[in-house]
Amino acid sequence: MKTAKPLSIYVHLPFCASLCAYCSFPRLVYREEWAELYLRKIESDLEAFEPGSFLTAYVGGGTPSALPNGLLAPFLSKLRPLLKEGAEFSFEANPEDIDGEKAALLSSCGVSRVSMGMETSREEALAFLGRRADPKATAKAVECLRSAGIENVSLDLIYGLPGETLDEVRSDIEALLAIRPSHFSTYSLEINPGSRLSARGYEEAPDDVLSEQLELIKEEGRKRGFRRYEVSSFALPGFECVHNKTYWKDEEYVGIGMGAAGYENGIRYRNSPFFVPFLEGKGREEEKVEGNSAIEYYLLTNLRLSDGFLASDFEAKFGVPFLERFGKAADALAKAGLLETGKGRVAPTDRGLDLLDRILLELYNSL
Repeated sequence: MKTAKPLSIYVHLPFCASLCAYCSFPRLVYREEWAELYLRKIESDLEAFEPGSFLTAYVGGGTPSALPNGLLAPFLSKLRPLLKEGAEFSFEANPEDIDGEKAALLSSCGVSRVSMGMETSREEALAFLGRRADPKATAKAVECLRSAGIENVSLDLIYGLPGETLDEVRSDIEALLAIRPSHFSTYSLEINPGSRLSARGYEEAPDDVLSEQLELIKEEGRKRGFRRYEVSSFALPGFECVHNKTYWKDEEYVGIGMGAAGYENGIRYRNSPFFVPFLEGKGREEEKVEGNSAIEYYLLTNLRLSDGFLASDFEAKFGVPFLERFGKAADALAKAGLLETGKGRVAPTDRGLDLLDRILLELYNSL
C-alpha cells in the first residue's frame, strides 16, 4: 500500500572549491560547465513536485556555497516554492564562501538555517584537513548571516586529529561557543580507505582518547545551555534540526542529486555517486525495507536520538511490544546503564549514545 508523500527533501550539490583530505561524500572540484549541466538536471527533477510539498529542505554537498551567486540564485528560486510556509530551509556552507552578498541571497531565497564546517579554530589543523578558511572566517561568516536575518546557524567541529591534545580540543570548542551558534555537531576524524589521509599513513585516534575529548566537548556545551539531542548533535532549546530528525525518526524523504539517498514508499534508494551516470539517470540502487530489515532500520535511526522512541509507536508499526521482542537484551543493556525502557519510552542514556554500536549489536542479535 502506498504511504503518504514524504514531507522532507534533500538536494545534493557536489561541487567544492577544493577537496578536503578526509571527506568521503560524492564531490567534484567546481567547474562552471559541469555545474550548469548538473543544475539543469536537478531543476528538471524538481519539476516533479507540486508547490508547497515539503516541510523541510536541506541543500548539502559537496559545498553548495562554492557555487557562484549567478548559478545559486536560479536553483534556490526553483526549490523555494516547493516548501510550505514556515518550512525549515537548511543550506550547507563553508565559512570562506559567506560574505554579505551571499548571505543576503540566501536570506532572500528563503533559507532559514545555515550549517557551516568550522571544523577547528587552529590554522595548522585547518591546513592538515585541507580547509581553505582562516581561523577568523567562521565568526565573520556568522556575522554576515545574522546581518542578513539568518539567526539559525549550526557549526561543525572535528576532534580526534592525529596527536591532538585535550587542551587543543578545549581551545576549539571554546572558540566555537564564543561565536554563539544555535546548534553544533561534532565528529571524530575518520580515516576512510582511499582518502588522502589514509594514503599518507594516518590512523584514527584510540577510543580512550576520543572518549575523553568527546566528554570535554559535551561538558562545555552543557555549560552554555546546549542539549545533546542526537549522537553527534547539540542544540539550544528550540533549535534542533527538524530536517535531520526526519532521518532519525525513520520517516520517509526525497533524495535529489548525485549520490543522494532517499526513502519513499518503503524503498530506500541511493542515486549514482558518479557524475555522468547520474546525469543519464543510471546507477540508482534500491532496497525494499521489510521484515527484520525494517526493524533494524527503525532501531538504527531512532536510537540515535536521546529521546529514543515511544514503545507504543514500535508496537503500532511492527505489531509486537518492544519488550516482548527484545526483553532480555533490553534488560541487559539497562543494567549496563546504556538503555532506558521506563515511562513508555525506549531511549539510550548519554553513555548509551557514546556506545550506540554496542546497543544495536545486542538488539540485532535478538532478532
